[in-house]
Amino acid sequence: MNKLLIFIFLSIFIFPSAFAKTDKICSHLKEMENFNESEILQLQETYGNTYVELFRLAYPEKKDTLKKIDEVKKTSWLEQEIYVNIAECYLQGNHVEQDIEKGKLYLSKAAKSGNYGAAHQLASIQLFSSDNPEEKKQGFKHLELEYKNGSAYSAGKLGWAYQQGVGTKKDISKAKELYEFAAKNGMTYWQFLLAHAYKMGYLGYDIDPVKSKYWLDFKPKIHVDSYECWVVNYYNDGIFPKNKKELKLNTKVCDNYNAEQNVK
Repeated sequence: MNKLLIFIFLSIFIFPSAFAKTDKICSHLKEMENFNESEILQLQETYGNTYVELFRLAYPEKKDTLKKIDEVKKTSWLEQEIYVNIAECYLQGNHVEQDIEKGKLYLSKAAKSGNYGAAHQLASIQLFSSDNPEEKKQGFKHLELEYKNGSAYSAGKLGWAYQQGVGTKKDISKAKELYEFAAKNGMTYWQFLLAHAYKMGYLGYDIDPVKSKYWLDFKPKIHVDSYECWVVNYYNDGIFPKNKKELKLNTKVCDNYNAEQNVK
């Protein structure tokens, strides 16, 4: 069994931070791209069975969780994880020159192996970062399919696409409909977006402090993040009209928030 492959396998589960995990894996990127598929499957089966048995002994009452783990074990989950990590190495330029096309290639491989997250990330890159109109449409169609299957996260991204006319025709009414769907289903980023839109009177909404506070405090919140940092993103991404005063104010608060998080 390839010792490096075992190291990669253990790295996936040991490192608490996603960055630390990716950094360790990216340091062996070239070797990782040449992994033998049969070795990956062998390692997956050996350690996958061990993990399930340990979980079964520790938590015999969690039958639903065990059932889910058994289902995952039947998939090519380790191969998917390796492809996703290789993709991140290229997308981030971690231990290698940044190469978006190679990143997309490995996301595509992970998606074809059944990785939902990779398919979503690939579609997002195609829609918002590609210069190819056909790729943009392809990304839009995939996120639209996810939305039709109930994804509130994809709904919010489609809202951005409709507002800016990316991969589809501009339609502010449709954008607002999708933003509200995402926000109502717990998507924090779009709750913050609506909160600021009502505060400032953007997107055709009237200024309404009550509705602004409603969305700011809305529960549930799926993501733990800073309102001010996301407002900065909205301005920088062109979601909201230029406003130097608001951008400066929220940037200052966001910087303080990030500084506090780094101390922790």
